[in-house]
Amino acid sequence: MAILSKEEVLAAADRVPEELEISEWGGSIMLRALTVSQRAALLETAKGEDGELDTERLTVFGFIAGVSEPKFSAADYDGLAERSAGAMDDVIKRIWSMSGIDTEDEKDVKEDFSEGANSGSSSTSRKGSRERSRK
Repeated sequence: MAILSKEEVLAAADRVPEELEISEWGGSIMLRALTVSQRAALLETAKGEDGELDTERLTVFGFIAGVSEPKFSAADYDGLAERSAGAMDDVIKRIWSMSGIDTEDEKDVKEDFSEGANSGSSSTSRKGSRERSRK
């Protein structure tokens, strides 16, 4: 495999939309992987008043950031917070997976984000990143 140029990396179409069927809602939505800047913004937005990560905020704002169609915004927060936890979890798990965030369960996601917040960085665990970097 050839080494990519900087221009090729910056131009790569690495956020391919994906359709996800949500049977509880009777249809599908389109998802996209989060960008690095979206992930960092999500980390800040998901903090509660006490500075700790809030599971509800992480879920709802993660949904808003990762669903590309239909488009949601912060104005939809209350309505999204009242959706089925099972359906929302299905969406969030897929968004995390598409974004390369290690997600054995939501606790792992919260720990990943908390570690980034505690270290002063917005980095999170990446599934297989250590293996990929050794190749």
